[in-house]
Amino acid sequence: MQVQEGPGRVTCFHRVRQSLGRLRADRTGATAIEYALIAALIALAIFSSVDVVGQQNSALIQRAADSFDRD
Repeated sequence: MQVQEGPGRVTCFHRVRQSLGRLRADRTGATAIEYALIAALIALAIFSSVDVVGQQNSALIQRAADSFDRD
């Protein structure tokens, strides 16, 4: 839908261009996304290391339980 051009009137296309220009200039969303990606990578590293340590501890506890069963 186009608005008639004239003094004090702006076309719909011009408004869209202005909005896109403001959106392109706004960097706060990009920073938030970057921090979210960093947090996700840190969480992934923590979960992976907890899984590995948990498996090692499980094996250690099982060996300890087996040694009590032999006595």
